[in-house]
Amino acid sequence: MISRTARLLVAVLLAAVGAGLLVPAAASAAPTGPLPAGQVLVVGVPGLRWDDVDPHRTPHLWALADRGSIGALSVRAAQASTCPGDGWATLGAGNRARGPGHVPGAVGCPPDVPASAVRARTDGSGHYAAQHDLVEQNRALEFDARPGSLADALRCTTTVGAAAAPAGARSGGQLDHYLPALPADPAAELQVCSVGVLAGPTVTSVDRETAVAAADALVGRVDDAREDGSLLLVVGTADPAGPPRLHVALAAGPGYGRGWLGSASTRRTGFVQLIDIAPTVLAAAGGTAPDSVVGRPVQMDTARGDGTAAAIRRLVDADRAAAVQRPLVGPYFLLIVLGGLALFGVAAWSFTRAWRRTGGLRSPRNGPAVQGRVVEVLALAVATAVPASLLAQVVPWWRTPAPAVVLLALVAVVTAAVVAFAVFGPWRRSSIGPIGVVSTFGAVVLAVDVLTGSHLEFGSLPGYSPLVAGRFTGFGNIPFAVFAASVLIAAGCVAQAVRRERRPLLVVVVGVVAVVLVGSPAWGSDVGGLISLAAAVVVATMRVADIRLSVGRLLVAMGVAGLAVVAFAAYDLSRPEAERTHLARFVDQLRDGTASTVIGRKLEANLTLLVNSPLTLLVLGAVLLFGLVLLRPVGGLRRVFALYPGVRAGFAGTTVAAVLGFALNDSGIAVPAFAAAVAVPLAIAVAMRVAAHGRPGETVRRPAAVLYLPPTDPVDAEAVPAADPEPDPGREPVTERTP
Repeated sequence: MISRTARLLVAVLLAAVGAGLLVPAAASAAPTGPLPAGQVLVVGVPGLRWDDVDPHRTPHLWALADRGSIGALSVRAAQASTCPGDGWATLGAGNRARGPGHVPGAVGCPPDVPASAVRARTDGSGHYAAQHDLVEQNRALEFDARPGSLADALRCTTTVGAAAAPAGARSGGQLDHYLPALPADPAAELQVCSVGVLAGPTVTSVDRETAVAAADALVGRVDDAREDGSLLLVVGTADPAGPPRLHVALAAGPGYGRGWLGSASTRRTGFVQLIDIAPTVLAAAGGTAPDSVVGRPVQMDTARGDGTAAAIRRLVDADRAAAVQRPLVGPYFLLIVLGGLALFGVAAWSFTRAWRRTGGLRSPRNGPAVQGRVVEVLALAVATAVPASLLAQVVPWWRTPAPAVVLLALVAVVTAAVVAFAVFGPWRRSSIGPIGVVSTFGAVVLAVDVLTGSHLEFGSLPGYSPLVAGRFTGFGNIPFAVFAASVLIAAGCVAQAVRRERRPLLVVVVGVVAVVLVGSPAWGSDVGGLISLAAAVVVATMRVADIRLSVGRLLVAMGVAGLAVVAFAAYDLSRPEAERTHLARFVDQLRDGTASTVIGRKLEANLTLLVNSPLTLLVLGAVLLFGLVLLRPVGGLRRVFALYPGVRAGFAGTTVAAVLGFALNDSGIAVPAFAAAVAVPLAIAVAMRVAAHGRPGETVRRPAAVLYLPPTDPVDAEAVPAADPEPDPGREPVTERTP
């Protein structure tokens, strides 16, 4: 039964991943736009959201949305909160920039660029003196943004409104054609240059209705005055007040029919970034984007079949989901840390107390005790909580009146169901059965999710947010850590159910499929995860084959990981430029010498999180628990590793993935922390089971009170555990007659 069940589990895992590898993604219409346009106009309205748009209050915006392409705009700039000046500077840079007057850490936003800051000239041009200093300030920041890149790449740009000066000015401050405000008859003025950047009113909570109506009137006048065949972009460029939100992105013109917007920077239909606007303008106007522009042109990803009202409701719902998720992330992380540390403390007390009372050995003939069962169930529940919080995304909890309570209830229900299935299923009498079920659950949930578009990770508490805009699809760093720990431990548990000579092959098969899933540009697209998991699979294979690790063999593992990266990078570079992921872009950055900016940003983020994040406490607690309890005779994990080499291999691979993930990802300590949040509870659960009972071949020095009634695993066909209560994990157990 155990063997059949184990093979069923690995079949489920391989089927879930293999289906996505063998069956191509559903075909969709090729993205369109931006097509060449004789005139490109960008209207920026800081603070404009989709819940401001309706057919009565904003008829012009509604009409454009009805015939054009729409999407949710992430305005993340160089700071966590994007003020209007930051948004305009980012629009002009095509990269995350800091605007004029923005002081890091200051409360509130500085005022917009005043009219007095721009000097108008008699020939119709102007000069924004602060632009040069703005360029120098941003050059020293981690993103290497260069305000003025948009205007520098164009022959002529019209700037309307002083607030838009950071976007419309060249890097030296020159404004090719400047208008303090839009004239009554703007057609002639807008035709002076092929590109125009216009500042709309700032929309805040104060008199919001009036500001939205003024913005709609401005858009209507620009729409009426623009040339036939021109491109009009309307974007909500900033968060002038309050926490970050998603904003309006609207395109009407050549290549943008009635559809959904998207870009290669997000790879998610319906979502674009503010950094994508500059390359969109350049592509439509015939300009060439400089290397400092990191955004990608906005395209119409797919046609829109539903009505305008339904489409806008969908975008409003996306904004609400992101707004509700953001303030819950901090408490969620804190809950994970406190729950993990509490479990570690209870486990340490339980193991130490049992060891002192029994002298180190237990007899299977003693009655059950509640303590061990409770600790095991708690450990399995903690290991299940993170993938359960991802699966909870199936239910739109953010729409409820009490979203935090509903989410907590959903996670509790899913966790209880999985733990009950693990504890009372057909594998209940196997020492490694429950941890095999829980780890397989985590691996399957994440594998299926990334194969189907990463809808569970997107907007979830352990996933990624469009407001942070670090990633919009594929494997995030935290989900990767959960997936790596789950898939490696699951593979180790399943390998234990097959003959010894077949175990390395099984680990290799599962590991290769997992590596493809993590590294493929079409699915996981995670460079750091690819290197970490590839090396971890090699280490796990060595350990399941009973090959001792050495510095040379660890270097071999890193070499294999490097070859995997080269292979995936070559594949990504072979694809059309618009479809390439950040892996191919990083290779290009290595070629032109700009990769140091990315590497420096990751190192800085790692060090900041290491010092400031409470997740560091979880990692320290896990290290102390392993070193002082689990890997000492009191914890019994050495016995687990001796009895189950497959499990030993899974935990060895998880350790490698966690360490390399910490070094290679910009989430830093979060990777080993969430790997520990899964792996350490599973180690507690399996150690509790194995330490709680004697097995055939075990010598009992004296009667002992057990933690709970043990399961009865079948004896391994190759060997019977030795009399030594804590066998050396590096040796194969020695056969000995049962006393």
